[in-house]
Amino acid sequence: MIALRGVLTAKTPFMIGSGESEGSDVDILRNKSGEVFIPGTSLAGVCRDYLEDIGTETKYVFGYGATKESSDEKESSIIFYDAFSIGNVYTSVRDAVRLERKVSKTGCKFDFEIAESKSDFDFRMEINYHDPDIERKICEDIVSGFKKESIRIGAKTTRGFGLFDIDNVKHLYLNLNDKKDMERYINFTWEDLKEDFTFQDNESELYISLEDKLALDSFIFIRDYATLDRVEPDTDSKFVDAKTLTNKHGDVVIPGTAWAGVFRHHIERILDKVKYRNKVEFLDALFGYQTKDGDGKDAIKSKSKIFFPEITISKDNITLLNRTRTAVDRFSGSALQTGALFTGRVAYKKEESNTAIYLKVQIKKDFEELELAKSLVLGCFEDLKNGYLATGGNTSIGAGIFTSWRE
Repeated sequence: MIALRGVLTAKTPFMIGSGESEGSDVDILRNKSGEVFIPGTSLAGVCRDYLEDIGTETKYVFGYGATKESSDEKESSIIFYDAFSIGNVYTSVRDAVRLERKVSKTGCKFDFEIAESKSDFDFRMEINYHDPDIERKICEDIVSGFKKESIRIGAKTTRGFGLFDIDNVKHLYLNLNDKKDMERYINFTWEDLKEDFTFQDNESELYISLEDKLALDSFIFIRDYATLDRVEPDTDSKFVDAKTLTNKHGDVVIPGTAWAGVFRHHIERILDKVKYRNKVEFLDALFGYQTKDGDGKDAIKSKSKIFFPEITISKDNITLLNRTRTAVDRFSGSALQTGALFTGRVAYKKEESNTAIYLKVQIKKDFEELELAKSLVLGCFEDLKNGYLATGGNTSIGAGIFTSWRE
């Protein structure tokens, strides 16, 4: 038997829905005290999925139930405990909307609650299998999976959510065939874990990574109505209609959903130009899809094979400024009389800042048309660096333009 304990630290926001919709359309899961936690079922699911992806046989360790063909069933030999928070966990609400060609689709606006990054959780697992070598190998692979960002927790993991690191990992090995070890197991507490867990990193890589260093060349505006209360109290704050998305630390956020939309739209344009026959099938296979047939769990879905990060730009490198615009009558050239004034708080890069923005796109190695996908993503990178591809809102007036980073 091996008991393993460590500290899971959220590197990005994450979302585990509770099924409730009191504060948002999708509220985050909490315990009876109102504290955010990660359920053991979620940990078991993502760890098992990762182990299967790297070729580990999980059936007899994780157990299985009876089926129509067989009445055989086996109890799981591995236990994942609920991971409760260590310290405060800050939450916020994110807006989302479905876009088609940069235009919002009617009836597709929704919001969801997330737990912010830098939150810590108490990770505990216990495995009692008949082979101690298999026990240790599974523990090593799970720790390695978190370290390599291959195990992601919650929803929207292909769009930058749910990345965790694990540190301060301790373990305890007990031979339950030994009387003394059995007595220790009977009186076991998690405080008994004092020995550091050393592990050998597995060489299994599930993704190919394409990355580049960018620099913001204009301003960024990822529209966010849900956190208008975070606008700094100044004389102009009451006139702000929308602000660019920031996290609880005040850092500007470019979500993975924004990058995914930009890349998908641009790749679609490229495929249209070259008259690629299987465009729809290729895009659905790469970016994932959900059909209109069925609702909720009954809907036909396919998970994305391409992963986009959530990027944060430190508040120390950004200046937030109000930018006011007004609609103009296309016939007279004058300002419209009513409802035409709009003020957005946008983010500009400070002149003295020269911090690189690391954009890393990952594609699963088992994607059938991997080489085509790689070439298209690299083409998007080049157009992004040359200013032909913009991100976020207000792109028609010069927002969201990036260039290649230079020291």
